Amino acid sequence: MKIDEIEYQLEFIKSCDVFRINLYRSESIFKDSLNKLHSYIEANKPKKLVILNSYEITEYSDRIESIRQLMTSYDTEYYISLATSTNINNCLHPLVNICFWHDVSTRKNIKWKITNNNSFKLFDISNFKNIPNKSVRGIFSMRKELTKRNHIEGELKKIGKFDGIYRYIKYPRNYNKEFSDDEVSNYPTFFELINEYKTSYISFIVESDVQEQFMNPLTEKTLIAFLTKTIPIVLGGANYVKELKEMGFYVWNDEFGFDEYSDELYRFKIEKIKKFVGCIDYFNKMSKLDIDNMYKNNIEKIESNYNLVNRFLTYNKTNMI
Repeated sequence: MKIDEIEYQLEFIKSCDVFRINLYRSESIFKDSLNKLHSYIEANKPKKLVILNSYEITEYSDRIESIRQLMTSYDTEYYISLATSTNINNCLHPLVNICFWHDVSTRKNIKWKITNNNSFKLFDISNFKNIPNKSVRGIFSMRKELTKRNHIEGELKKIGKFDGIYRYIKYPRNYNKEFSDDEVSNYPTFFELINEYKTSYISFIVESDVQEQFMNPLTEKTLIAFLTKTIPIVLGGANYVKELKEMGFYVWNDEFGFDEYSDELYRFKIEKIKKFVGCIDYFNKMSKLDIDNMYKNNIEKIESNYNLVNRFLTYNKTNMI
């Protein structure tokens, strides 16, 4: 997408209506959301509309198509907003999508339930100021238990422990299960996790994935790595590294041996996982001086990543609907 098209979308979101829709949950919930969207357009007849996915990702391309089909009945100019690095027809550019992250709330700790006492604005830019001098070699932190992450842990054990902050909580995916208060206290709060990133030179990021490979999620996992000014090495779906580069970001997969072929592999094939763990093996063998020199030699790229995210997170924040 050309720069002027991004600028057009940035102007678009300053004066559009915004309708939240649920593209992630059950089919019945989605159909109910779609009916509400229909009713909203009939009642309000918006000229410009952003249809904002209320969950960070979506598993289903057919739900995107259902929205497209509905919108053919109206003269409304619209875009769909998703948390993705992939350019998708009728959707906002991946960079413009970041504008809608500024009000995202998340849990202060690792419990599932979000309450007033257990939530905060994750992307309040004040959370990412005052970054100290780096002192920790690297960080690799995962929360929810997933098959691909179990494979990563298995491969990691073959090369020895991670030489930095390593954490795999194996939190259950079932929303009805909760860790006890005692278990929760064993793990850092989200604020503490952000501070761990702030002090780390290098971060290893395992992004979310979807069953259908029609898009690559771009979530808080990658954005936090940029905002805390780390050197990220990322694992995502097919061509995730390529898409981040096309957005204008820099990640250091190439320097750690994660080549273009590995990036092209579909989702989390074991070959791709082994290549990612190979990057960790490379990292383990680096001296602290090597890491410090790499950081200093790449400071302009690190700052550019930070500034790019920051620009879209704070874009005309007070004018957003």
